[in-house]
Amino acid sequence: MKWRRKIKIGYPHAFMALLVALAIGSGVAYVRSEAGGIYGPIFGGIVTGLLVAIIQFAWDWLDGSSAEKLDNLQVHQILPSRDNRVLYGNKIQSSKERIDVLGVTASRFLDHFASGTSPNEESKVLISAMKRGVKVRILIQATVPGSSGDSSKSAQSPNQRIIELCSEFGEKFQCGSYPAPAAHSLVRIDDRSIIGPVFPGQKSQDMPAIEVSSENQLAKAYSIYFESLWRVRGVIQ
Repeated sequence: MKWRRKIKIGYPHAFMALLVALAIGSGVAYVRSEAGGIYGPIFGGIVTGLLVAIIQFAWDWLDGSSAEKLDNLQVHQILPSRDNRVLYGNKIQSSKERIDVLGVTASRFLDHFASGTSPNEESKVLISAMKRGVKVRILIQATVPGSSGDSSKSAQSPNQRIIELCSEFGEKFQCGSYPAPAAHSLVRIDDRSIIGPVFPGQKSQDMPAIEVSSENQLAKAYSIYFESLWRVRGVIQ
């Protein structure tokens, strides 16, 4: 029995080989053409054009490979900071099933998207989502040290709003607290998660974050961490 080995050549490799072959062939023809001959400038122009095309294609190919690797990791974008109200607002507005939030106080999140005083609809997209049937869970740390996270807000103000939302929406808005100092931030909206660190002495909104698919391995680790805290959550007062 004879075994035949299949050799697969990707389109980018084949196209690059074709460009190189054409460039070499044109280069040889240019060298062999007589000086001052009518074909010398023609082959010279072809060689120059092909070299430029090879460089451009190689650059785009490498850039595309990097983008493909990010796609395989299910990384959608890297955020220099979490202070992006439009991004979060759009995702909440299009949410269908669930929203999970893990943070320090969640005060900014509620001010921006579940305001009880603002007349703007953009400040109430979380409330609209719950009215559509989206379930929301929020975890905040039990105590807020004066030097950490969103320390510009008092602990009482966001807690009061959380309690009001729990009373108004019942099972659609659940909340809890965890005793450990905040180290991670998570906003999971259906199949997308925005994750990142929390550093002592730094405002949470100024910290970088990554938007990934909720099926990404890193996002799954954050989800497991969230669920572990949720199971032993304390009551917010």
